[in-house]
Parts: sequence; structure tokens; C-alpha cells
Amino acid sequence: MGSIEIIFLFREGKEDGVAVQRPIGDSATSRKPNYLSWRWFLGIFLSIVLPFWQGTWAKLLQIENEVEEVAVAVEDAAEVVETVATVTDNLSIAALDKLPNDGKLKDAALFVKHVSEEVVKGAQLTEDFIHKVDEVKEEIDDLVKPKTIN
Repeated sequence: MGSIEIIFLFREGKEDGVAVQRPIGDSATSRKPNYLSWRWFLGIFLSIVLPFWQGTWAKLLQIENEVEEVAVAVEDAAEVVETVATVTDNLSIAALDKLPNDGKLKDAALFVKHVSEEVVKGAQLTEDFIHKVDEVKEEIDDLVKPKTIN
């Protein structure tokens, strides 16, 4: 039960007034209608959104599978590139030992050695990135999976 507020109303130019009582707080005029609660809004929102969400969820799973396939292919390619660059680096080191010190062939071999070292670094960074993405994906999957009580 709420409190009562007393208001004095005066007419302009008159000294006498009228006291009026009215409820404060939870009166019928200040209460919000029950049917406008947040539960109603949530129910209406979910009933509209969920049918569309199901199709979106299937598309997201399909995209996830395609991304997974691409990540595996990129990782395989990075391993091949790393292997080729390592072999090229080793060959250029062997060639440097047998070439004269002030020749154009030695400069070319040094360039090849430098490029192959950079390619190896890039391939290793690519593999590290893919492994980190896999770790994050697994962590997200663990968070999203429903927990079962044993």
C-alpha cells in the first residue's frame, strides 16, 4: 500500500484553497501495465528471430567446415614451402663455399640464401598462426559445448 500525498490548490487572487489527497508511488495511474514486461518482449523477439537463426547457424557451420579445409591446405603448403626453402638455403650455403669471393655467382647465391631464409621464417610464422587459430577455435568450442553432469 502506497503513501498519500496532500496537494493544496489555490485559485488565482483567492486566499482560500482546497486540499486534495492522491496516492503516491504504486497508484493505478503510475503503475506500468503487466503485459509490457521484459519477458513478453523477449518472447516476442525470440519467436521472430529463432526461425531465421536456424538457417544462419547451418550456414555458419558450413563456413566453419570450409575454413577448416582451407586451413589444412594452407598448413600443408606452408610445410612444403618451408621444406623447399630449407633445402634451397642448404644448397646456397654449399655453393657459397665453392664460389670465388668477388663474383656475380656468389652474389646471386647470397641473395638466394637470404631469400630462402626469409621464406623459411614466413612459412614458420604461417604454421604458428594456423596452430594458434586452431587453439583458439578449440577453446571457443569448449566454451560453447553444453556441459554434462556425470
